[in-house]
Amino acid sequence: WRQTVIPLVARTQKSFGAWLQPAFGDVKLDYDVDRIDALADERATEWARIDAANFLTIDEKREAVGYGKAPENAVTAMPKTAKKKPPVEMRYAPGQPRVPAGNGRVSGRWGDGGAGGVKPATVAPAANNSAPVDPPAPKPIRLALDETTTNLTSDAGPEASVIPAMARVPAPSAEDALAQTQEARAKIAANAQSNVGSEKWSDDVANGNYPNPSNKCNLFVYDMTTAAGASPGLPNGMLHGYPPLAEQWADPNYSIPGWTVLGPGRAPQAGDVVAQKIAYGDASGHVMIVGSNNTVIGTGTGNPDDTHGLIVWKAMPENLGPANLVRGPLVFRRWSPQP
Repeated sequence: WRQTVIPLVARTQKSFGAWLQPAFGDVKLDYDVDRIDALADERATEWARIDAANFLTIDEKREAVGYGKAPENAVTAMPKTAKKKPPVEMRYAPGQPRVPAGNGRVSGRWGDGGAGGVKPATVAPAANNSAPVDPPAPKPIRLALDETTTNLTSDAGPEASVIPAMARVPAPSAEDALAQTQEARAKIAANAQSNVGSEKWSDDVANGNYPNPSNKCNLFVYDMTTAAGASPGLPNGMLHGYPPLAEQWADPNYSIPGWTVLGPGRAPQAGDVVAQKIAYGDASGHVMIVGSNNTVIGTGTGNPDDTHGLIVWKAMPENLGPANLVRGPLVFRRWSPQP
């Protein structure tokens, strides 16, 4: 368990996290070792050893077994071997009798009931020293939102009739959303253009999870789109997350979040992505960024008009790869996130 199963579970946990976080934000999958029956004896021995360590504080013991610090109002028992008295839970309540003055303790409504335990906090002594009575229940306060002023109005009285509300962030208008989308598309093209001539995505250069040698046309597209706020996610891989493959970009039936396949008659624009399935021996196809004036930017394929592996900028070709290989049609996608 300790040397095989749990390490593999931990690696799988990290891989799932890397896979899910680009699409779902700060999400984390976790596992509970304390629920493994086979480790129950080992865990009981460890807990007993830590519990018997008199030189540790309660919080240190809790952290040693995987818990955080104890809440301030928690009742915590000390081990039988401890010389210190166990701490007593203290709570504040309007009905709790005031701690008697003159005994060295701060007078107030924090108390332990006088017997080392917590006394019911809803009981208060009556004014005539008769039987205790329950304090009156608080009157509910009704709040209403004034849409014109974004203030909360209260029926608690004139002195508290208006409570300034926090400024509400309005949802972006359709015009604003379109402007943000168009800005992201422009950034994609600009990012790609700024890397023309780079060898960072060459086959014989290691880059992130991609070793030397490996094709990186899809990694270039992922890096350019993600830097512009239009990430296609990391849908592939288990131990490490990998971006969509060229054949996935080129498959109109494959869904890439935020990226819409362009139908017939829709001309590509700068910032779009173009892909094609190609029967390479070591790759599923090729994918590139659409540049301005009907051009493409991406890793070269070794054709006469580009250099293999370098980031090239050239006119839109009829095919993204060699003409002698079996290939599919060009498929274009456009960043069009749904609100």
